[in-house]
Amino acid sequence: MSGPLRTCTAYWKVPAAGDMCGLPAPHEVADTFFCDHHYDRALRWAAETGRAECSLVYYLQRASDGLIKIGTSRTLPSRFAALRSEHGPVLLMAAHRGAHKEEHTIHGYFAALRTEGEWFRPDVALPGHILKVRSAAGGRTPEGLPEQIDLLELGRKVRHLKRAASPVAVPVAVRPNLLTISVPTISGIVPAHG
Repeated sequence: MSGPLRTCTAYWKVPAAGDMCGLPAPHEVADTFFCDHHYDRALRWAAETGRAECSLVYYLQRASDGLIKIGTSRTLPSRFAALRSEHGPVLLMAAHRGAHKEEHTIHGYFAALRTEGEWFRPDVALPGHILKVRSAAGGRTPEGLPEQIDLLELGRKVRHLKRAASPVAVPVAVRPNLLTISVPTISGIVPAHG
């Protein structure tokens, strides 16, 4: 590199938060100069962000037993086809942007409903969450994805499950705590409308 010696313009997160790096910067990106360390970090961040941007968290229901799979994929149409050949008829209930981090957060909220792997019982809370995800997206199927369950049909299923799980039918002492979770508190999961 010819010309004046450039210094890294990245800021350290630790140990002295806010201090500019100042090491020699052999890498130039746009009008920013990076040392080897910060250049490598920027490349890793860009790769991770790119994966998250095109990843989808999906919810699909297996026709044979009604279980709901919560998974993530960068290629949902091909993943959907693979799951259909492995499990028989499946129905896409919803999909939204998200990567493994969001998927694992959702798995945690519905852990009491987990039956095997990424498959969950369709208790009230999970279809209710899916309905909120779909409603936030205006009920639309994202372009290029398999058709989703009709929003009205999903609403009917949720109402049916709520009636079946009414407090009269199930004593409070044995009702799972999960049914009391306020699904809207799952921050960052339900996408903004638009």
